[in-house]
Amino acid sequence: MRRGQQESRPPALRDRRDPYEIIPEVGPLPGETVIRKASPSAFWGTPLAGHLTFNEVDTVIMCGESTSGCVRASVVDSTTNRFRTIVVEECVFDRHEAAHAMNLFDMHQKYADVLPLAEVTRWLRERRAGQAGSRAEPALAGARS
Repeated sequence: MRRGQQESRPPALRDRRDPYEIIPEVGPLPGETVIRKASPSAFWGTPLAGHLTFNEVDTVIMCGESTSGCVRASVVDSTTNRFRTIVVEECVFDRHEAAHAMNLFDMHQKYADVLPLAEVTRWLRERRAGQAGSRAEPALAGARS
């Protein structure tokens, strides 16, 4: 951090010894695959697209930092790879509110559905319940068709 610059990361990220460690709140469940990335996009130079395709995944729900950098690069590549892409509005952040807001707006206009956390979690719960009862997949209210 440069002199005179304020720390803008949330405490959960600021207080880590390893800046790349996955925080427990969003850590993988036992048996889940972890793919490490070395560039802004989670897709570039990784087997992510192939892994998702092999597992018949059609929707990517995006969370992370920074909205204008890694999140945006991953969203663009997700859409380029023909995945339906959702950005959870409260689960991404950037160093500056203006950059954050402009990138969320732009991604919603071009590449992804930017949706509130409550709506995404409701959709996931309904989808999980629907899989058990084999009913039609629930719709996301704010999503584009």
